[in-house]
Amino acid sequence: MLQIILMIIGIVIAVRRPRLKRLTPQDYPGLDPEKFTEWHNAQLSATNTFLWASWGSFVIGIILVLIVASMGGLPFEGYIAFRVFIIVGTIVWFIVAGVKSSSARKLREELGIQWPISSGKPENQCSNASIHSITSDDNLISAEDFAKQKGMSTDEVVENIREGKLAGKIDGGQWYVNLKLSMNIQK
Repeated sequence: MLQIILMIIGIVIAVRRPRLKRLTPQDYPGLDPEKFTEWHNAQLSATNTFLWASWGSFVIGIILVLIVASMGGLPFEGYIAFRVFIIVGTIVWFIVAGVKSSSARKLREELGIQWPISSGKPENQCSNASIHSITSDDNLISAEDFAKQKGMSTDEVVENIREGKLAGKIDGGQWYVNLKLSMNIQK
């Protein structure tokens, strides 16, 4: 049963992997490209290790069972040792995947990178260059608070910032709206 759960989780992660692989430093214009590459490589490594742990242990287990079966099977003690070997190997793989994932998460949080991405565009990516030119923090409000005030969803507010309909910026992974420059927005 555990193998089936791990296979399903592996499918979810495998579906996200191509989006992760396609990310480039240009998708995060306010971020140092070297730092982005460091995080990107760490996240890809963690993802690959998890996939090897979930799918690899399953496939290797099946291959080993077929090899043992073709040789006439194992005595009970041999079977127990075989199962322990597979279980310990899988646990070690998951520990390595967890350590790598933790390291990538820590770096991602330090850099303010939003991952996984719920929409098709990275959270830090903005199509309007004026978004980054806001210098005064006096009139800033979080996108979440602005959305509540205007009866909108936070995603709508962020999309309006990206499209240049609202003046705003992203700082530390959090979106902000400049109230002074965005007073005329209607729901």
